[in-house]
Amino acid sequence: MRFLKTKALSGIAVAIFLFFFSQHAAAQTIIAGISAKGVVLHYEGPLQNQEIALFRNGKSIGSIKPLSRQNDFKSNIRKAEEQFPMYPALTENEAQRVFESLGKAANTEQIFMKYMLTVQIAAQLTYIDSKGAAADVYTASINEQSVPLSWDRKDKVFSEPALIPGGNKSWYGDIETYWKVRKGNPILFTRLFRKDHQEVEYAPVLNADFRIVHSGDSTAVIGRDTSLNDYSYFNYRLAGFDFYGNATLLSEPMLADNLDNSTLPIAIKFSATETEDKSQVEVKWKIRFTGRVKSLILQRSLKSDTSFQIITHLSPADSIYFDDVVSPMEAVYYRLLIYDLKGLLDHTPTVPMVSHQKPVVIQPSEVNSEIANGLPVITWKATDVSARGFRVFRTSTIGAEPELVSGLIQFENKPAYSWTDSSSLLIPGKSYHYSVVAESKGYVLSEFSDFTTIRIPVTQAPQAPVGLMARKIGSNMVFLAWNTQGRMNNEVSVFQVYRSDNENGPWKLINDFPLFQENSFVDTLENTGLAVYYAVSALGEDGIESTKTLPVKIDFGNYNSGIPYLLAKAQQSGIELQWPAGDKRIAKVRIERSFGEENKPEIIGIFPAETGKYLDEKVENGSIYYYRIISILANGEETQAGNWVGASK
Repeated sequence: MRFLKTKALSGIAVAIFLFFFSQHAAAQTIIAGISAKGVVLHYEGPLQNQEIALFRNGKSIGSIKPLSRQNDFKSNIRKAEEQFPMYPALTENEAQRVFESLGKAANTEQIFMKYMLTVQIAAQLTYIDSKGAAADVYTASINEQSVPLSWDRKDKVFSEPALIPGGNKSWYGDIETYWKVRKGNPILFTRLFRKDHQEVEYAPVLNADFRIVHSGDSTAVIGRDTSLNDYSYFNYRLAGFDFYGNATLLSEPMLADNLDNSTLPIAIKFSATETEDKSQVEVKWKIRFTGRVKSLILQRSLKSDTSFQIITHLSPADSIYFDDVVSPMEAVYYRLLIYDLKGLLDHTPTVPMVSHQKPVVIQPSEVNSEIANGLPVITWKATDVSARGFRVFRTSTIGAEPELVSGLIQFENKPAYSWTDSSSLLIPGKSYHYSVVAESKGYVLSEFSDFTTIRIPVTQAPQAPVGLMARKIGSNMVFLAWNTQGRMNNEVSVFQVYRSDNENGPWKLINDFPLFQENSFVDTLENTGLAVYYAVSALGEDGIESTKTLPVKIDFGNYNSGIPYLLAKAQQSGIELQWPAGDKRIAKVRIERSFGEENKPEIIGIFPAETGKYLDEKVENGSIYYYRIISILANGEETQAGNWVGASK
């Protein structure tokens, strides 16, 4: 098979490939082939004004009359284009040239654009038998004289993959994609499809143009996506069609862009200064080439080069942020991270600042307590707006020194606050006494407030937490997060975090206080071996601890890393899994599922990495499922397994 390049027609970008025909047909012939609409019977040979009768299994089904009347031709063109919309549409000038060539041609080979099925139909040289099949016997005759009939194709099968991604480049701002045509595929023309990184469905590229490259006995298609915006970043796929309108499968996706390093976003100004009333820090920045920025992340630390924590996520349009003072009279460091279209830019400037905020505060007032859902809820009112937050203390003996039982409850510039004590140490039926203190922005505690007393009722234990993931954020620090926040199934979310050097334990509790309504934790390791394992449990209202989550592993040794985690979210039809896409090293991912610690994982599928999501519909309501991801590189090598995450429908 040989191929011929044509131009795009009526705004639909296609590449047309053509069988090589001889200049003069030797005799009248009917060619048969299978299409998506049925069996196509089209005429080849000298043009004569004679009607050709067609038969299926000896029964008349219709006829072909090679010459067309001018009045019918244009309407036939439009009807053919509606029947085969994937074909290139003809312009008015091209349709007129086809009709004029009918009157001049000695045989079908000389008709302008004769190779198009829509032209064959409009010229009344083709009959489509919608009820026919490859197993039927077709015959044809003129005036009861037999006309030869031969099959071109009796099936719609291509040798898949028919089109193989070969590469891409940016060409004067456009994106040029290169696709290999697998030998032996009867491809007549192609269509290019694309989607950006935020879309789900692929759409045809209407302004694409094509050219053909031959190298020896191999053929390739070059599809060029034109009229693109600056900073374009797409996934492309290609489909091919044969003469009969049958389509190949969409090719494997190809990531391509017209970006270059000269337009990488740069933070050209970044500053942090104390406001006039010393209550906040004004952080300002200016970025060049914001058109490429997806989002910004502002971080803060008390150290100049480590322990940075996320303050907030920002849009590309933001240029200022007001942060509450966190460490009066001490240096605080700010860092801005830029998420570019092609990934994270973390080589951005860090700036220090020192606040002169007053470090002392007045204790809260109107401290009260009540039981809600079986737990003591402590309420109070703020009396000093300069507070960083509040901490709750508790004692079981009147007159004894109370102990700290809460984390920091952030000041939110509102009059009333509350905190729920979900500690596993509370004994049902026993009374406890609570006091609240304010904490200044210089980390100085106020005097104790008045005490409030409450009796603890008997309660039940919660379910185990789900969705645990872990990620290194430094040379000796690990960030842990899980799905549960606030209340779930009417149970207070209180967690304990454990660490072990072995997947099966023994486990060491590493959080100083139970984590109430917190779904994250940062562990700082004094010594790091090759691997560390983490697990999280929930504490019930009566102090009974749940089972631990499936352990997650953090590797500090040398290993080939892949996609580190999944996000699992319950949907109406199942559990939706999402993972980061865009890493060109990773070709595919394998998703595994487990039902708990005692169950062996099962493989539920291998998927292209760029899809970024999968919906698991084979789940039962109320059951907890655990998932993890294994990356498969382009060379077929598997990377370390990601962390287990859990979810229930």
